[in-house]
Amino acid sequence: MGYDGLRDLNPCITCWTICVMVLRKYVLFITDNSFELRVVFVDEWGIQIEAIIGTRFSQRYYDMLEENQWKEIRTFGVIENWGFVRTTTHKYMIEFMNATEVTHSDPRETVLFNRFTPYDYITEDTSDTDYLVDLVGALVEVGCLRNITKDGWEMDGFRLTFQIMDKYKERLKCEASGELAVDLHRKFRYFRNDSIVIDNIYVALTWWKIFRYHPGPNHVKIQNHLMISDVTVDPNIEEVQELKMVLE
Repeated sequence: MGYDGLRDLNPCITCWTICVMVLRKYVLFITDNSFELRVVFVDEWGIQIEAIIGTRFSQRYYDMLEENQWKEIRTFGVIENWGFVRTTTHKYMIEFMNATEVTHSDPRETVLFNRFTPYDYITEDTSDTDYLVDLVGALVEVGCLRNITKDGWEMDGFRLTFQIMDKYKERLKCEASGELAVDLHRKFRYFRNDSIVIDNIYVALTWWKIFRYHPGPNHVKIQNHLMISDVTVDPNIEEVQELKMVLE
């Protein structure tokens, strides 16, 4: 069966049929009992697009769409990629409808193009802050977990700062907040074996936001965004092997 490519999608019709892998899944809570489901899909050519699944359908598809699984999806809307910060650079987004059908598909090979952003693009203010970025680097500094709320215990108030370094020994300041800050605090301590010394720890940050707090170069830090941002410690990727050869 022939499938439509993600690069060909446009709002003119809804009778599309695509075969995609679930790259990332996260939720946006509207109330305590309802949520919007967001999914990043990638096709076999490495093109990524984000899908919106509204509160009417989110529970139906939550368990059906698991990360790293391939799915065949038929009949859906295509809308403009909107928002102050966008997950993908695709011009459009997918919007699930009542008529949307999702079925399992056999795994396919996909070209996951290297999306890691060079540090100097960020520090020199040439990277577009409207889009989330992926970064890879050596973990060189980790601050203390702190809470900025009055009572000191609200989950949204937790903050963890850390720095990563590229092969040119340029550093970027990063700040995780909320549940991710707590998770990273535990994860970094585990890989350091509770030692204060950080040695030979490499991380890949995916879907993080560039925050520029003053005009000009270097006045920037990297922050997690909603529930999509993730960190992988010591990923088995070519970029980490290159870092190890240069820095160790």
